[in-house]
Amino acid sequence: MSFVRSRLRLITVVGAMLVLLLLLAIPAVASAHSSSASNFVTAGGASVSSTATSSSQATVKGAAEISALIDLVNGFHLNPLVRLLLVSPLQAALNALNTATGGTKAACSDMANFTRQVELQAGKGLTIQQAKQLFSAAVSIEKILGC
Repeated sequence: MSFVRSRLRLITVVGAMLVLLLLLAIPAVASAHSSSASNFVTAGGASVSSTATSSSQATVKGAAEISALIDLVNGFHLNPLVRLLLVSPLQAALNALNTATGGTKAACSDMANFTRQVELQAGKGLTIQQAKQLFSAAVSIEKILGC
């Protein structure tokens, strides 16, 4: 009986993750980012020049920064679901930058999804300090990419 309960819980969690991932794919989330980002208090983060000398350099630098941000999220030792909600859009942004299709526009949309998740998890799955750190890093990456 406990085997059935554990399987049922697993199915429920996986189903919830799928629903959340589908919600992340909705383009309206990207537009919500621009209005809600100004309401989120940011703390000092990495200083990044907002002018890139070329789009390819911006893409390479953005990909490196996204990889570092994934490492930072993984270093927080978060609840696996929260970690998945945060790493998934970052991985999608990294994939968009590393492929010929999608590129910067898709990466910007994925970064907007990430910042939305950070805002949703602040004070819940993330401490406020962690959320500020992640949000600040994401804004820096968006500047690099020219979002």
